[in-house]
Amino acid sequence: MPKEQKTNAPSVVSMGLVALDVVIGPESKHVPQLWAGGTCGNVTTILNYLGWTAFPLARLGKDSAARFVCEDLKKWNVRLDYVIQDAAVKTPVVIERIKNDKHGHPQHRFSFTCPSCGAWLPSYRSMKLNSLKKPLEEVEANVFFFDRVSPASVQAATHFASEGSIVFFEPSGIGDPRLFQKALEVAHVIKYSHQRVREMAELPSRPKPLLEIETLGDEGLRYKTRNETRMSGWKTLPSLSAPSIRDTAGAGDWCSAGIISMLGAKGLKGFEKVSAKQLEAGLRYGQALAAWACGFEGPRGGMYETSRVALQKTVQRILAGVAPEAPRHPSSSRANETARFVCLECNLKPSSKTGKSGSPMSGKDELHSAAS
Repeated sequence: MPKEQKTNAPSVVSMGLVALDVVIGPESKHVPQLWAGGTCGNVTTILNYLGWTAFPLARLGKDSAARFVCEDLKKWNVRLDYVIQDAAVKTPVVIERIKNDKHGHPQHRFSFTCPSCGAWLPSYRSMKLNSLKKPLEEVEANVFFFDRVSPASVQAATHFASEGSIVFFEPSGIGDPRLFQKALEVAHVIKYSHQRVREMAELPSRPKPLLEIETLGDEGLRYKTRNETRMSGWKTLPSLSAPSIRDTAGAGDWCSAGIISMLGAKGLKGFEKVSAKQLEAGLRYGQALAAWACGFEGPRGGMYETSRVALQKTVQRILAGVAPEAPRHPSSSRANETARFVCLECNLKPSSKTGKSGSPMSGKDELHSAAS
């Protein structure tokens, strides 16, 4: 951490997708909720909520979406020292729509097109290598978290690994195979969903991290560890019961943040001394946070409706196998503008209620019904 900001709180430096999440669900009566999101943005903000000091390294635009993202991060006291706003790019935007299926079970769909005109929304843009000099010189971290592979993220991971940080890699995809291989080689913890198994299996070689985690949706997760001589076999932890299920979109991010929070506070040296019992407790804590998070709309919706003290009480009940009460949901805690501002096309011309194909959801959508 910067010398003038040293505290007793552990610190995390993160790099990857920081985006504007536009969450549209039945409980918010289809009024968009605008929150900082993306895997990196969510894990970073959750860790700050859990008592860490978080420094995201991100490249956003100088636009309305960036304004909403930065305002939300500031609300949770996330440090924005190294968030760069670059007029040459646009801030990434992700639309999440939540609907119930015919059985009343919630499903969420991620869309990367504007709900007003159908145009493609801005996507992730990596930081430039020359932007890393200052944060790498100034910041100390117990953990470095990243979810996107780029020359800058691999260089940052290599630097923090050499400084004694735990490098936690949660890949969203392979991208450049050469860079991806380097990312795997430097990572101490690798976490991925079962949907990524085939991609991982097709790699020319598989490094052996200290901890490898594969999430299995509502079936839980499995993990294996490495000591000085060998990797252990896979061990499975079943999922924990959620008090209620309204949206599973953020379960994986809460799980990652919980694992980091429990196992990463003493950096790599401390992590290497973690016992098998402590490791399992850290993984179960992450699973309990994931179960709790499913009771709210949006990846981090629970943060806006629950105090940290109330969260920890609920998590302890989940871990103990005692069914906690389903969370109460006050009316929307935040009045938001419509989503039309997020799209350059909508800013340049009057909005259309349908896209080029006649559908407000035309373009690339991804449907998810279970936590990852």
